[in-house]
Amino acid sequence: MESATHREEGDLRVGRRGGSRDYDAFISYSHAADNRLAPALQRGLHKLARPANLRSALDVFRDGTSLAAGPDLWATIEVALRRSRYFVLLASPDAARSPWVRREVEFWRQHRERDTFLIVLTDGWIHWDEARGDFDWGRTTALPEQLRGWFAREPLWVDLSWARTETQLTLDNAGFRNDVGTLAAAIHGVPKDDLDSEDVRQQVRRRWTRRGVVTALAALAALALVAAGFAVVQRDNAIDEATVARARQLAALAVSNIDSRLDLAQLQAVAAYRTHPDARTRAALFETVAASPHLVRVVPMGVRATVVSGAPGRDVAVVGTADGRLLRWDLDTGVTTQAALGSGPVVEIATDLTGSRIVASDGDRVFLWNGEDGARPTGLDVHRPAPAGFGKYLAVSPSGNTIAVIHGVTFEEAQLVLLDGATGRERRRADIPAGRRAIGLVDDTTANVIGDGPVATVSRMSLSTVEIEPEGVWLQVPADGFACCGYSFDASFTAWAKGGTTHVSPDNPAHPYSAPDEFFPVSMPIAEPDRFAVGADGTEVAAAGGGALYAARFDGNAPVAPTRLLGTGNVDAVAFVGRDRQLVSASGTDLIHWDMSQASRLAAGPTMHATSAPEAGDRPFLDVSPDGAHLAVSGWGRENLVVADFGVAPPTRDQVAKPADDGLPVWSRDGTRLLLLTPSGAHARTPDGGFTEVWREPNRNKPVAARTSADGQRVVVVSDHGEVDVRAFGDGAVLSSAPGAPQPADGSGGRRAISADLSRVATVRADGEVWLTETASGRQHRLPGTAASAVAYVEDRLLLARADNSLEVWDSAGERLLRTIAADAGYTSVMIGIEGQRLVARLTAVGTVKLWNVDTGDQVGSVTLPDSRADLNTALAASADGRELLAATGNGTITRWHLHPDAWIDAACASAGRDLTPEEWTSAVGTEAPEVIACER
Repeated sequence: MESATHREEGDLRVGRRGGSRDYDAFISYSHAADNRLAPALQRGLHKLARPANLRSALDVFRDGTSLAAGPDLWATIEVALRRSRYFVLLASPDAARSPWVRREVEFWRQHRERDTFLIVLTDGWIHWDEARGDFDWGRTTALPEQLRGWFAREPLWVDLSWARTETQLTLDNAGFRNDVGTLAAAIHGVPKDDLDSEDVRQQVRRRWTRRGVVTALAALAALALVAAGFAVVQRDNAIDEATVARARQLAALAVSNIDSRLDLAQLQAVAAYRTHPDARTRAALFETVAASPHLVRVVPMGVRATVVSGAPGRDVAVVGTADGRLLRWDLDTGVTTQAALGSGPVVEIATDLTGSRIVASDGDRVFLWNGEDGARPTGLDVHRPAPAGFGKYLAVSPSGNTIAVIHGVTFEEAQLVLLDGATGRERRRADIPAGRRAIGLVDDTTANVIGDGPVATVSRMSLSTVEIEPEGVWLQVPADGFACCGYSFDASFTAWAKGGTTHVSPDNPAHPYSAPDEFFPVSMPIAEPDRFAVGADGTEVAAAGGGALYAARFDGNAPVAPTRLLGTGNVDAVAFVGRDRQLVSASGTDLIHWDMSQASRLAAGPTMHATSAPEAGDRPFLDVSPDGAHLAVSGWGRENLVVADFGVAPPTRDQVAKPADDGLPVWSRDGTRLLLLTPSGAHARTPDGGFTEVWREPNRNKPVAARTSADGQRVVVVSDHGEVDVRAFGDGAVLSSAPGAPQPADGSGGRRAISADLSRVATVRADGEVWLTETASGRQHRLPGTAASAVAYVEDRLLLARADNSLEVWDSAGERLLRTIAADAGYTSVMIGIEGQRLVARLTAVGTVKLWNVDTGDQVGSVTLPDSRADLNTALAASADGRELLAATGNGTITRWHLHPDAWIDAACASAGRDLTPEEWTSAVGTEAPEVIACER
C-alpha cells in the first residue's frame, strides 16, 4: 500500500480508517501502479471457495475499502497490520519507491514471521540469488530495500504482471483464478487442490440450493400464482421506488454540497445518476460539473495543509502541512515529492523561480530543501525566525542562489540573515531597522523590504551593503479596520482589504504604478479576508474568508469582476502558481488546483479562434455536420468562410474565400460535402478549398435557415422574407414551395426553426407573431399568444420563447400547448433545440447559455462563453446526437461543450480526485453501499 495518506497524483492519496476486526490478509500496494488490480485481487480472495452462509471466504484489508478518514492515519494502518495474519505485497517499481509501502514492509519485518509475507509481482523484475540466499538487488526492481537480507530461501511469489493489460479480472478468467488460488491456498493454509475442490463443492451447493429454492417457489407459485405475481409486482415497485428515492436523495445532497465540498458533491451526483438516470439526477450531475468552471482537480492529502507557496516561473506548488511535512507538487505532471521537517506545523515557505530550491520554517528553525530530487532537508543555522502572521520573512532569489531570512525575537529588534542558496552556508548577518513586515528578493543583489505599521514604507535594499535606500514608496494600508496581507513572489505587490474591497498595492519604487495613490481595487463580498494571494506581476489577486474564495484579474484598464471559486469550504492557504493563471488552495486535508484561464470543465477541446468571423451586425451563420466532426461559420458582408475539423487531433481551422459575401453554410448528411447557399443558388466547397456552383436555380431572397433531411436527399431553405422551398440537395431542383409569412421578418438567429422531419417551418415575424408553414402543402396558420422572440424544434416538440422570457412547449404541429416554463430576464433571441438530449439552449445577454429539459421543464444548468462581450453576435448549434453544444461568436471564437452525461461523469471523477467511500454513501442514504461505487477513471 502506497500510503493511507497518499493517492495517485504522485504520492498523494486519500486516507480512511478501518474498524477493530481481524483480517486474514493485508494488501500493500501503490495506487499509481495497481489501482485496478488491487480491488480485483481483493474480490477474488473474497469469492474463491466462499461458503454460502458467509459474505467472503477471506477478510482482506485494502485501504480503498477498509479505511475511514482520521487524524492519525499511520496509527490506523498499524492497527490493521497488527490484526492481519498475512501480508500481501503487490510488488512494482512504484511500490518499491513508495515511502509508505516501505514503512509497512518494515513494520511487518519487525513484528511478524517471514512465512506470512506473500509477494505478487505486478510490474518490474524479481530475481533470486541462490548463492547468496537473498534477492539479486542489482537486477530486482520491484521490491523495496527493506526486504534485503530477510529471507534465507526464496519466498512464495506469484507473477500477475500479465494482468496489467487484461480487461477481465474475475474468477471466470482461468489464469487469474489460478493465481488467486495460489495466494488463497497459502492464506487458508490448505493445499491448492483441496481449495479448488472446496470451491467446486461450494458452487455445487449454491447451485443445488438455488435449484431447491426455485423448485419450492415453483410449487408455491402453482398453488398461488396470482397472489405471488401480485407480490412480485409490489416488491419490484417497492425496489424501484426505493432506488429512485436513494438516487434523488444523493442528487439533492450533491447540489447542497456544491458550495462547501465540491469533490463530495460531484461524487454524490455521479452515484445518483448511476443509481437511477433520470432528468433530476442528470440535472444534479450537470450542475456539480458546471458549478466551478475553473476547477482542475481536488487532491486529498490525509493531513491538513498550513501554507502554500507557488513558483512563478513553473507550475509547481509547495505545501506545508500540520504534521511538519513539505510536499512539492508539479501541476503539469502530477508528480509529488515530500520531506519531513519535524513534528510541528510548517508556517512559511519560499521558493525560487522554478520551485526547485525551497526554504521553509516550522517557527523554530529554517530548512533548505531541493524538492526536485526529494533529498532530506538541511537545517540552517537560523533559529526562531520572525513569527509568521501578516508578514513574509523568508525569500529566495529567482535564480535560487540567495536566501534571505528576517530574524528577530520581537519587532523591536531584527536581523537580516543572508545565506548561500546552494549550500545553505551563512554569508552575512546584519541588524536592520525593527518592524520589518516582509522581504522579497528581486535578484541576487537587491531586495524589497516592507516596514510594519498602518502606513508603511517599501524600500529597496542592497544585499552587498545591507543598507536600505532612503527613498521608498508609501504602502497605502489604512490605519484601522483592515485585513492584511498577501505578497507577490518578490514582495513587489501587497494585497490587503478593507470594507469589502481588496487592494493590490505596487511596492516596487521602480514600478510604473508606484505612485502613493495607485493600486488595484476589487470589490469582493468578503468583509475581512483572512487569506490572500497575489500573482507575480500584481495583476491577479485571490482572497478567502468565511468559507468562500474569490479571484480577480486586472486587465490593464479596470479590474474584472471577481469570480467565486465554489466548493472550497474554509480556505487555510492559497497561492498563485506559474505564469498561466494557475491557483492552488488548501482546505482541510484537500489541495485544490484551479485554472483561471479555463472557461469550462465541460469544454470539448480548446477554444478555437476564427478571426474572420463577423464582428458586427447580424449573428454569424453556424452549421455542424451530423456526426459533429465538422463546423462551418459564415455571415453577411464577410469575405471568408471558417471551416473547423474536429475529426483530427488537434482540431484544425481553415479560412476560405467565399464566392459571394452572402452565404449560409449547410453540411451534407454524411459530412463530406459543404454547400454555401446564397441568393444566386448554391456553391459546393471543393477539396482544394475553392467553390463550384451546383444549383442552377437561384434562391428566393436571402437564405437564413436550412436543414437537411435524414436521408440526405432533401434540404429545406427559408429566406429572410419567410419563403420556404424544399429542394434536392444534389442539384437544387425545387420539389415544393410555400409563400412567405404575411409580414417579412429579420434574419436574426432564433427567428426560424425547421422540424426534424422537414414537414414544418416556424417563423417569428417582426411584430412577434408566430406562423407555421407546412412544407408539402404550403398551408399556414398563426399560433395564439403574446409576442414571441424565438422558436426552435426539439424532435416532436415546438418551443416558443415569449417576450416575457417564458418558454412554451407545443406539439410539433402547433396545435396543443403542453407546458410553460418560467424563466428569469435577460435572454437574446438565440435559441436552439438539442435532439438526443431533449434539451433547449438559450443565450443570455451576459454571455451564458442556459439549458432546460423540455419534458420536465427543469433547468439543467448553464455554460459561459469565453468572452461575454460577444453575446450579441453569437450563434449556437448542436451535433445531431446532442453530445456537443457549439458556439461561434462575432469576435471570432469557436467553443464546444460536452452535453452527454458520460462526459460529465468523466469530468466529475477526474476533478474529484478520489472515490465515494462506503461510509459517505451510507451517511447520505442510510443503506449499505453497493459493491461498486468507484468512479472507474
